[in-house]
Amino acid sequence: MNSTELILSPSDIKIELAKIGLTQDRAARLIHKSPAMVSMVLAGKAISEPVLQRLSRLIAKRRGR
Repeated sequence: MNSTELILSPSDIKIELAKIGLTQDRAARLIHKSPAMVSMVLAGKAISEPVLQRLSRLIAKRRGR
């Protein structure tokens, strides 16, 4: 990740996924992580910066940034 990329918070990621029409399950498959891991990270039950980074990149890519 380069220094200009923004890592979104779990709550922001949930909001942005809904805005772009992606479920957590679909997003997990797109970033090659288990749906359970993505769910736990977004619920705050697990901490994984790599998952947050990948989801943030996915959202930015889908939004054309």
